Amino acid sequence: MRKPFSPEQHKQDDEPTKKAVAMFIYNEWKWSVLRNEDPYGVDIICMKDDEVIAHVEVERRHSWQVGDFPFPTVHVPGRKRKFFESDVPTAIFSVRSDLQKALWTLGENVLASPIMILNNRNCNNEDFFVVPREKWKLVEL
Repeated sequence: MRKPFSPEQHKQDDEPTKKAVAMFIYNEWKWSVLRNEDPYGVDIICMKDDEVIAHVEVERRHSWQVGDFPFPTVHVPGRKRKFFESDVPTAIFSVRSDLQKALWTLGENVLASPIMILNNRNCNNEDFFVVPREKWKLVEL
């Protein structure tokens, strides 16, 4: 069973997480960023010279509260597969709960990773890509 959608959690996480990642992309990579207005689409559209050059999906990790990412793998929900199969290169940012650090990787690294059916406090028997930590880059937001 997939994690049920929580409007309250979405309201708390969505805008601040997108804003933190968008500021990083703008400041560090010098790309223009647009919020995707499609609620079912990728979160951020990146532009350079008026051309779409990348998409970015973001997620806030409440289990990651301090320091560097403490786990050997990062679990990405299988339901996000559609974002990484786009014709536009897509990255994913997994953001620490305080919005101060993030891990990011390319969608091709996610798609190349094994899929496991996992249980956690939010779902039962959901498929996740199990992406090795070394495929991610740690950044300060």
